[in-house]
Amino acid sequence: MKQLRIAGVLALVFLPGLLVLRSGATAAATAGVEGRVTDSETGESIAGAHVDAPGLGLSAVSGPDGAFEFQDTLVSDDSVDATITISATAAGYGDWTIQDVRLIAGDTLILDIKMGGTPTLIVVPPPRAEAPDWPTEQLTQGFQGGFGSLQADHALPTTIRVRVTGYPYCDLSRPYTVETLDFKEYAKHVLPNEWVAGWPWESLRAGAMAVKMYAWSYITVGGKWSDADVYDSTCDQ
Repeated sequence: MKQLRIAGVLALVFLPGLLVLRSGATAAATAGVEGRVTDSETGESIAGAHVDAPGLGLSAVSGPDGAFEFQDTLVSDDSVDATITISATAAGYGDWTIQDVRLIAGDTLILDIKMGGTPTLIVVPPPRAEAPDWPTEQLTQGFQGGFGSLQADHALPTTIRVRVTGYPYCDLSRPYTVETLDFKEYAKHVLPNEWVAGWPWESLRAGAMAVKMYAWSYITVGGKWSDADVYDSTCDQ
């Protein structure tokens, strides 16, 4: 997907933090970071929260409306820079941390930081092509004809095997159960948590196609994981 969203309770509804890359927000070879800090329960702005990117030596304090912005631009030597960690602290709240987030040249990273009484840790998974379990060769050989070839050569699955953790973020160390779900029901419940209902109809149609084809392609090659086709977290959709 061209935009990455992390939102607060994945199974993919709004999670404790929202992450968006806004194209063209800053000049080429630089990236920016801005956002807003709010109470996860009430939605009220949190003023005076400290937001830090220690690896870059940058910090900011949220204003009365909870908004913050790193004043110094962040230099990125290519389209994707090294991963960084950003954290937020505020009196009376658990620390909020996002790890392995990437800054993209020419974009602004917008963080919707929702803080609660306990710490929040978000770990951003690596790009799919860098993941060790990504069957690049299988997918390339199997679907050289694109989606049309997949649809022509393989029937639409009736079921999908899902590693269910109940945890929204990619954490391969967490215990899980494998559940076999109706494929259409799976796709129907993933889309509302990745796309916004108010977006244009053509965008929703594109999202539905992306959800379906991603899951379908892994089912066809025997699953992304040893005992399942996908995870219920940001490890997959």
